[in-house]
Amino acid sequence: MKLARMVSVFFVMFSVAACSAVYIEEPIGTEVVQVEEDDWEGIWVVDGEPLIVGVRDRDAGILWVAGVEEREGEPTLKSMAVHVRRSPYLGDGQFLISMEDDDRYVWFLAIETEDEDSLVVYAPNAARFRALIEEGKLPGPAVEGKSGGDVYLGRLEPEHLETIFADDSGTFFVWQEPYIFRRVAR
Repeated sequence: MKLARMVSVFFVMFSVAACSAVYIEEPIGTEVVQVEEDDWEGIWVVDGEPLIVGVRDRDAGILWVAGVEEREGEPTLKSMAVHVRRSPYLGDGQFLISMEDDDRYVWFLAIETEDEDSLVVYAPNAARFRALIEEGKLPGPAVEGKSGGDVYLGRLEPEHLETIFADDSGTFFVWQEPYIFRRVAR
């Protein structure tokens, strides 16, 4: 299954992305995706960075992702849980992934490709989400975060997902900066 690629994307995007993050209170999406070991586990590469993906809880749709990051000049192992969900507002082969970060989640949109060993992931457009919070269309304080441009959404209800995904303006995601993931080993 091509879904394993999403997990890798999430970790790397959160770790190395220069763009602002959009945080949520709980994993985004309305339908849990069951994750099978044979479909998800393996080594994935994005932007030259290898990541190892495994299944933490099949029925809850939770994966773990591990990689190495540099801290104070030394390599350090980092791992995190990633939740895989669907939404009725997305098409086939499109998924939402939410990565745990302390008491909140950062999320992305993942789209499968025809090549079963690759996945394209997009970050939310923080400026667009900030504007919708300020307009009162999405919950949450539109405050500056730890990187200066992060957005913190409140609890998202199904109608909020409709607001995000029914919009056809194409402004909710940073389409010009995709993250491409490739599985290199199972």
